[in-house]
Amino acid sequence: MITLEQPFGGGRNEAMAPLRCVLAAAAVLAFAPPAHAQTPLTLTAALTDARAHNATLPVAAFDTAMAAAQVGAASGALWPTLGIDGDLHGGAPSKYASGDARLQLVASLPIYDGGRLRAGVRQAEAERAVSAARFRVARRDLDYQVKAWFSQVIELEDEIALDTRGLERLGRYVDLIEARRQSGQPVVGDLLKARVQRQSQAADLAETQRQLAGARLQLKELLGRSPDDSLVLAPLPAPNAPTPPPAEPWTATPDIAAADAAERSARTAIAAVKADRRPHLDLSANVGAQPVIGSSFDAPLNNGRDLGGEFVLSVSWPLWDRGVYSNQLQEARLALDQSSQQALVARRDARLQWYQAHTDLTHLYQVVQLRDSTVPTAEDAYLQSESLYRGGAADALQVLDAYTQWMQAGLDAARARLDYRLAAAREARWGTE
Repeated sequence: MITLEQPFGGGRNEAMAPLRCVLAAAAVLAFAPPAHAQTPLTLTAALTDARAHNATLPVAAFDTAMAAAQVGAASGALWPTLGIDGDLHGGAPSKYASGDARLQLVASLPIYDGGRLRAGVRQAEAERAVSAARFRVARRDLDYQVKAWFSQVIELEDEIALDTRGLERLGRYVDLIEARRQSGQPVVGDLLKARVQRQSQAADLAETQRQLAGARLQLKELLGRSPDDSLVLAPLPAPNAPTPPPAEPWTATPDIAAADAAERSARTAIAAVKADRRPHLDLSANVGAQPVIGSSFDAPLNNGRDLGGEFVLSVSWPLWDRGVYSNQLQEARLALDQSSQQALVARRDARLQWYQAHTDLTHLYQVVQLRDSTVPTAEDAYLQSESLYRGGAADALQVLDAYTQWMQAGLDAARARLDYRLAAAREARWGTE
């Protein structure tokens, strides 16, 4: 645990030792080059790495692959099937059970099913579209998280650089007061105030370092990297003025595509229910053997004997049930109404999310410009107050107040840039890629 409390009677080197530890740690985190001259990771490269190595994204990809397999299964049901069927019967005495067997190659084909199978294909295709759209949603969400944590790391590094620079400047101010105290001037109160400010600033720096370490861990996890891997990020470009968007960019979001595909799936479910109420015509044919075993002369458990072939044309037509069909149809229609309403909600939510992000982006650009222009002015004000203190025209409170305003201006500017980048990431999430 680092403590900055030192007695006034101690030497300046002893009093500065704990602060040097904090500044050294900040320099290592913020400024020291990587041991192996690691190439800084750009945001574009980070997005590519995340898509390739993130552990969560493949889960959505499995859903897409399984939905494609379901389409293949539904399409295959339209084709004939071929299989082997057989049985063996026996018992005693012969009056009780005869001995016979059956071994056949059987082919079957649905001639007419009222459109049930084709409705199943359309429904499977719609579900595949839903899965594909949800995969794109997961990918967009991953991109947003990478952009957010990347920007968070950059913002925290900016804070550390500001705090480190401020502490170095404040340390020189403390040295000035200490020199005056040692020369016999009554500045003990000023020295106390300055040391308290320095301790508070060092604690803020340590807290920012903790937050930076956590943000790096989050980003490494998104990129599929080990927590022990080094990570050097390339700087992000300065915020640019928002450009006019294309017409209704939110309509390209995969969230809307997923909702529309779900609505199509619900519509085909109605067709499938209606098909179950129509006549069904099936054709089957077989070739094989139905031998008689033992002393029997007949094969009563089979429909014939010896070698041969046959075909069967069967028809079924459900005419009445006690509410099964009507309730299934009602359920399917309600599901369609629900999915239609969900599609409307998805459109309005995408529109709202995009407009909120774009509005924030427009205003935050102005905030960034104002915040960035304030930082050098606040620094000049601090330098001016420190100079006035040297000449005796300002007191310690004025110097420390100017220092606090300088640090706060720098912090506000860094956080304004972060807010701008988060808004830009949200706009991309809910707009056109």
